[in-house]
Amino acid sequence: MMTGPARESPADLATIVRAVSVIMGTVVGLTFLFGFGNDPRATRYWQLVATINGWPPLPDLEPVFTWFGRALRTHLDRRH
Repeated sequence: MMTGPARESPADLATIVRAVSVIMGTVVGLTFLFGFGNDPRATRYWQLVATINGWPPLPDLEPVFTWFGRALRTHLDRRH
């Protein structure tokens, strides 16, 4: 007989939060890399998010994403 959903311990919840954070970070990172990571509007968006949330200023990662995107595309192109 089932008694209802299991109650997660705080440690279990922390593990779940970490796992979801890693997954979401990966999704966001790949979106930036392949989609709009080198778009100045994305940089401005994250600057505004930091300001609204009271975070310290974020560095401009546009050159990093541009370089990394080119390097990854070159690597993938050479594989085919």
